[in-house]
Amino acid sequence: MTLSMSDLKQRRKKGERGAALLEFAIAIPIFIGLLLLIFDAGLGYSASRTSSSAARSAARVGALSGELRDADFRALDALRAAYGASGSEGQDSAVLGTIIVYKSDPDNPNGAPPAGCLAASVPNMCNTYDASILNSLTPETFAGVTEVDGVTTCDPASPDAAWCPLDRRDDNSEFLGVYITSVYDTTTGIESDAFDLEDRAVFALYFAPEPIGIAEGGE
Repeated sequence: MTLSMSDLKQRRKKGERGAALLEFAIAIPIFIGLLLLIFDAGLGYSASRTSSSAARSAARVGALSGELRDADFRALDALRAAYGASGSEGQDSAVLGTIIVYKSDPDNPNGAPPAGCLAASVPNMCNTYDASILNSLTPETFAGVTEVDGVTTCDPASPDAAWCPLDRRDDNSEFLGVYITSVYDTTTGIESDAFDLEDRAVFALYFAPEPIGIAEGGE
């Protein structure tokens, strides 16, 4: 059977259309996958920025609170402002894990918290919290005091008793740091099930000048 030139051209056109459709069918899933990766990367970047900004805000507030009894409450409240009482910024966002308010110093090159603080509070060094504390965060929780040898300090039952804010003036050459961990659950699951985020910030402790006594008597 002899095919005319017109028949050959029609078959060629049909073959080209079929190849184009096949290439399109292959390209579409790849294109959609790239879009999802870009979408996830954008949300992950936003979660990372939130984590970094929240750590800086909390550390700044804690450092400026100096020796105020509720210094840790104020730092934690700054985190709650960023993440909410549940410790989660919102759906498809980072969820807080560990929160550490710790003492640092100029010789610490990267401002990292002491290794022991990652597991629990360490006396005169750090207060370690679980993000669940944001659910019941109240000033009264951080108001308890007790007398030790005539010196007022934090009540031993208080969550910030290990590194009591009332004792921090003795550390006026030191720095206060806030370290937080969080987990970002990816939306698409293409890259990974979740990303572990860590952020910290350190600021110099600030204390209001002590009042200068005025000598009695005189002319």
